[in-house]
Amino acid sequence: MVVLIFDVGLAGFFRWAEKRLRAIGIRACLAPYTIDWQIVEWAEREFGPGNFLIVTTDASFPCKDKVVLPTYFKTQKGYGKPKYEKLYTLLMKKLAGFGGRAIWASRSMPVSQPGR
Repeated sequence: MVVLIFDVGLAGFFRWAEKRLRAIGIRACLAPYTIDWQIVEWAEREFGPGNFLIVTTDASFPCKDKVVLPTYFKTQKGYGKPKYEKLYTLLMKKLAGFGGRAIWASRSMPVSQPGR
């Protein structure tokens, strides 16, 4: 199962999204380090290589398995900071691009049957 590791710069968004991610069966945690290479080394040691995705706003993050969220959105009045709901929607879209089956693999869902 893949774990989402949020960069420290997204701590507020992580706190907001943690319960929502847990409700759909996705494990998430906040990185205990602030330096990029330390986060990658910790994640590989803790979860194993390839078993995690880093969620960050830094496009130059030194990890190939990462989800980069924008820091500003184009609005009618120019540019503005994103709302958490919009970041969450973008995160879900990007996770689907990674092949959501690996992320939701351990979640057991009841099979709906016709007529019930």
